[in-house]
Amino acid sequence: MLGDCLQFIDRARRGGGRVLVHCSQGVSRSTTIAIAFVMWRTRLPYDDVFARFKAVRAVCNPNIGFTCALLLWHKRMSAPVARARMWRLASHCPEAAAYLVPKGVSHACPAALDSRGVFLVNVAGLKGWGQRLA
Repeated sequence: MLGDCLQFIDRARRGGGRVLVHCSQGVSRSTTIAIAFVMWRTRLPYDDVFARFKAVRAVCNPNIGFTCALLLWHKRMSAPVARARMWRLASHCPEAAAYLVPKGVSHACPAALDSRGVFLVNVAGLKGWGQRLA
């Protein structure tokens, strides 16, 4: 969902438009999306971007869950891809079986692929995977 938000904002801005990101009080949810967008576009860490937002809007304060998610997201964004990463698409929960989310697979190797499922594989910079998967 975050990716959808970031792409929407990016498309609107590239097209010359503006985007209003809002939530009930403008403190946590909307701030989280806006901070994520700036982190994504500038590759700056959470602390730097949050300080800039706080200077402009003193009430901004993403909750602890959102803050942790942004910190982890930045860590994943800035980490070099040294090995293959793989995710299995699965339902979020039994109550929302049609809502698919990526779930990490601990051992990313061609043998872990199962033809009954759907997988996302990131193999940037690795040799040998392309030939095995093709």
